[in-house]
Amino acid sequence: MNPSNAVVNDDGADSNVVVVDDTSGAKQEVSWGVVQGLYNQLTGKREELGITKAEAFVIGLSDLTQLHHKITHAIEPFTVRSQSESVTVFFTDDDKERFSSFDRFSALNIGSKRKTESVLLQYEFAVTPSKSRELQSYKISIRLVSRAALTQKMRSQMAGVPASFLRLLQGGSVVVTITYVDYALARSIKSAIDEWIGTLDERKLSKWTTLLQRHSHQVPRVMGALALTVGVFSAYSAVPMFVPNPQPNYQTLVRFSLLCVALIVGGVQLARWIGDFAEEALDAISPCSAIILTDGDEKLAALHEKAAKSSVRTSIFTGICSGVASVLTKFGLTLLAIFHVP
Repeated sequence: MNPSNAVVNDDGADSNVVVVDDTSGAKQEVSWGVVQGLYNQLTGKREELGITKAEAFVIGLSDLTQLHHKITHAIEPFTVRSQSESVTVFFTDDDKERFSSFDRFSALNIGSKRKTESVLLQYEFAVTPSKSRELQSYKISIRLVSRAALTQKMRSQMAGVPASFLRLLQGGSVVVTITYVDYALARSIKSAIDEWIGTLDERKLSKWTTLLQRHSHQVPRVMGALALTVGVFSAYSAVPMFVPNPQPNYQTLVRFSLLCVALIVGGVQLARWIGDFAEEALDAISPCSAIILTDGDEKLAALHEKAAKSSVRTSIFTGICSGVASVLTKFGLTLLAIFHVP
């Protein structure tokens, strides 16, 4: 049999079958699993299949138990010769606990005040596929990340870093890597994990909040432009009153010009600074993404949910806009009062 002469069977009978030429020139049908097994034996290489989810999920111990059962059931139809599993829990205090089985992990101290940063589940097993006596090894790695805990940790270590930048550093909330030999087996495992992800409690922001965050970087520019426009308009409106024509007072004209420039530049800088604050407040709003295994996780999730559901940041943003408008209006009135001549 010469695998290099393999041709995919296109007759529609079986998409998992290839046609190869043996040493006598006759054609034989061989499953893709056998071909992939031969490739693994010859090269020692295995393929990888991945899943990455960026959505926000709230994951509890019951969800992890369900995931464990789904993976176990996914590999049951195959002849498993050896199997091992481990669960590693990482905490925000840079400590971790490793369990040699899921049953031991289930006995985790839920009364702890420590906060779970991430959970890593790893499964390794070897199977003997049909029509082959060679063992094929597989590895499943599932990393679950609590963004609520990770954000709190990163803010304590990197004070002043923008919230949008912190989100870029966090990566996916669910990252799965399946190292396999036979794609059919890997696909069944992937389908089971995808089905499990579909049952998770997903948290989302409102459409309006998402839209505002998408354009939050424009807020300082818009507010700066607004301040410049109102300032220039106020100064322009005051010109006829304080710069008489045809005999202007040049001393008054110079004082008027310098003061206008100073007030306009200062107003624009103030508006941009307030815009930066509003941008940061908008970017800091995020749906709750947490792993709840301990009492510390429960408190952290509750705190995050309270902040996310409240309208404090939205009220601050609206109040800031109103404040800017009031400041700019007072700027115009103050300008008129300074140069008013009875």
